[in-house]
Amino acid sequence: MRERLLQAHVLLAVSEFAKSVYVRNGYPADRLRVEPLPTTVSEGVRWRHRKFGGYPVRFGFLGRVSPHKGAHLLAEAVAAIPPHLVRCTFYGDVNPDDQRFLLAQAGHHPGVCFAGRYTPDQLSAILDGIDVAVLPSVMRETRGLVGLEAQAAGLPIIASDSGALVEYVQHEVNGLLFRSGSAPALRTALLRIVEEPSMISRLSNRAAPPERIPDHGERIVRAYRETAYDRALETGDERPVLPAPIPA
Repeated sequence: MRERLLQAHVLLAVSEFAKSVYVRNGYPADRLRVEPLPTTVSEGVRWRHRKFGGYPVRFGFLGRVSPHKGAHLLAEAVAAIPPHLVRCTFYGDVNPDDQRFLLAQAGHHPGVCFAGRYTPDQLSAILDGIDVAVLPSVMRETRGLVGLEAQAAGLPIIASDSGALVEYVQHEVNGLLFRSGSAPALRTALLRIVEEPSMISRLSNRAAPPERIPDHGERIVRAYRETAYDRALETGDERPVLPAPIPA
């Protein structure tokens, strides 16, 4: 596989973080081009400006509820926050044993609940029922698609400061970052929102909608055209084809 990849004139990476991993593993930086992966949410998910609507503040964890996604950190972080101030819902598939463990980690906090697996068609309603999305992943995400889905709906994000999440979650701009793997640091971030809920409006205002699939597809095709054009010049083709945008 490595030999085949190295034959390519251009290698595409989904994030700057992913590119750095390739470079550290010996792939040529000058042939690596970052084309950030877009969101795949349905057209039903629309950006809207979020504002504080009253307590409890609604925090949402989306995606598979598992240790490498940091679900245990969120459960532990919520435990000490008064239940009338916070509600934390885990949306996604979860093993029954893991659910019992997470409830114990949260001290059986009455504001912690599990909504179970969801379908793409349900995502719009789920995002409408959240004030802030939480991405406490302990793995180094190469992109973090659930974060893009949240931003597509205008949600502020609390995210761990590792991997590619820092490429679209800017601390104090459109979200808050916390030290990866630290439940106390995550609790501090949650409490900032709880104690200063006007932050929801300010952070939401800067949550730029991510690129969608059609625009991304056009940029990928253009990357291929530019590469073909450059190769034509290098090989002495007398009539290289200039790259052009795809007709709408």
